[in-house]
Amino acid sequence: MPVQNNSLPSWLPAFVEMRNWDTYLVDLVSLFESDWEKAPPQFQGLLVRYDHVKNNLQVPKGIWKVISQESPNTGQRIFDSIRGERILWIRSIIEAYAEGEADVLHYTQTTKNSKNRTVTRDILFLDIEHYCHEIILERKKDYYYLVSMFQIREDCKKWKAYSRRSP
Repeated sequence: MPVQNNSLPSWLPAFVEMRNWDTYLVDLVSLFESDWEKAPPQFQGLLVRYDHVKNNLQVPKGIWKVISQESPNTGQRIFDSIRGERILWIRSIIEAYAEGEADVLHYTQTTKNSKNRTVTRDILFLDIEHYCHEIILERKKDYYYLVSMFQIREDCKKWKAYSRRSP
């Protein structure tokens, strides 16, 4: 099912190709869960976790957040095929940052969450031609929580202003 794109760095997994719409969502969930269940990735020495609670589609909420986007018309989350085909990139980008890959940039942001609580988020950017992506990890007491991953649809060059190793 994964399809390799030769323009990508060798450390990035292949795209997950959709062959059958009826099973694609199940396939994506299965691939992600098997990748993370064997050994969850770590960021700055702490495990990265995601929300395992299932939504009305019977997809863990943490995975649905990664493979969907909010509809500007309804506010509901809808499947995003670009996010879906890159679902296996999350672990690789986190690990590439830890290994010092030049294509992965990082900065830390303090912001308010939906409950108006102050949270610290670590943002990782994959900065390669035509494939600029952002992963958001929220710091918890003893782990990181995967908030989302999405393609940056604007000019990726503006993100280079952020420090690679911000505190």
